[in-house]
Amino acid sequence: MIRGLLIVGFLFGGEVLGEEPACYTTNRFEYEKNVLEKLIYLEQSNAAATERIAALERQLQGT
Repeated sequence: MIRGLLIVGFLFGGEVLGEEPACYTTNRFEYEKNVLEKLIYLEQSNAAATERIAALERQLQGT
């Protein structure tokens, strides 16, 4: 549960809010492309954060 909260906090606290939202999109396809790009970015960020958390947990268990 703590891992999930850390991941959500990381995503919404730092990575996602660093970019300004687009106020206007020219068409539906551009909007959908942007949404898919954001989903891919979030999935990669989530995977990276999960790897970092797992490494930290292993480090804590080793000490």
